[in-house]
Amino acid sequence: MVTKKEHTEFIRLVANGSEQDKAYMVTVGNNKVTGATARVKGSNLAKKYAIEIDTERKRLQDIVTSTKDSEVLKTALNGILSVAEVDAILCNVIKQPESEVGLVKAIDLYYKRFGANSAIKTETKAQISTNLTAEQIKYLNDAIEGKY
Repeated sequence: MVTKKEHTEFIRLVANGSEQDKAYMVTVGNNKVTGATARVKGSNLAKKYAIEIDTERKRLQDIVTSTKDSEVLKTALNGILSVAEVDAILCNVIKQPESEVGLVKAIDLYYKRFGANSAIKTETKAQISTNLTAEQIKYLNDAIEGKY
């Protein structure tokens, strides 16, 4: 059976856990399709391609399982290797991924190692000279906070 490009994408999205109506709107529907219509047509498409969706889910699960079972990634994540060895393994996985999931996981870990995803704390200090008394400043702060 030849599957349309939009239907193939619908199958992929539903297999990845997207709701049928949302997957329908993204792939096949247009701006004028209502939510009720998307639910009905998405459900119909899901019924039509139930076997393909199930097959895709199993394929994705196999990818996740094989990635989790990968001895190279297990060793790297367990911290047995030196920093340089971990970096080399991650670079190799990124350059020649065995699967999409493995690639995403390797890139995520690589960025985390170098702090690309971490928040940066910044502290700012300002000195302001004023002729206001401490009592006047307290009154202004209280007014800003809505106490008056």
